[in-house]
Amino acid sequence: MNRRTSPAEACHAAFVCWLRALTLLAAVAAIQALALPRWPKVGSLNVDRLTSRLQRSGLQPSPLPPLPAGRSSERATSPILRWRLGSGDTLQLMDGRVRQRDNFQTAFLTRDEPSLALQGRRLNTPQPRSSSGKIGKQRALQTCLVPGVTPPQNQGVTAIELGKADDLLSRGGAATLQRLVGLRPNRELRCILVSLKGREGQVPASLTWSTVLKLLQTTRIS
Repeated sequence: MNRRTSPAEACHAAFVCWLRALTLLAAVAAIQALALPRWPKVGSLNVDRLTSRLQRSGLQPSPLPPLPAGRSSERATSPILRWRLGSGDTLQLMDGRVRQRDNFQTAFLTRDEPSLALQGRRLNTPQPRSSSGKIGKQRALQTCLVPGVTPPQNQGVTAIELGKADDLLSRGGAATLQRLVGLRPNRELRCILVSLKGREGQVPASLTWSTVLKLLQTTRIS
């Protein structure tokens, strides 16, 4: 005589099946990430929204023609948006994403990009989590902002700083579950590169730099 399955046993069996399915999906996602890793990709930044916010902050932006996007197996970058500010400084923004955590740093994002590559880089100047140097013949300041992370932890230049910001973004039960079932990548490794070039060999004003960063940290960029 067959014994009737109790509701508790049926519930337990359903849970076990659900858990096995999750484990299988996680294994498939892990194999895919190792054997056929996806190329990183990014969208375009919202130039109209950014221009409007820059205007309301009194920075007097004049848009310049954007520079092309780029993509390879290790790095993807959006078109580079540019504005000449009322101060004479030039602001450049680029959305960048990399595939490897060791490459999650401004030096790798700007590699082979003369309009953004910072030479003679000095870290933590003029403020922590930013850098100074020269882009071509112009003196410049640079940092990268990780969307979705609270300032100042969302800002960085090195792989250590940006990796810690990504760790904060990846915390939480919902994010973990989404990664397990393949609804989001294991790591975002994405940040918004911010570069401010001074005019005629001058260092960009610290006040302008601080104003730009505060504006971007409170703006929905993409």
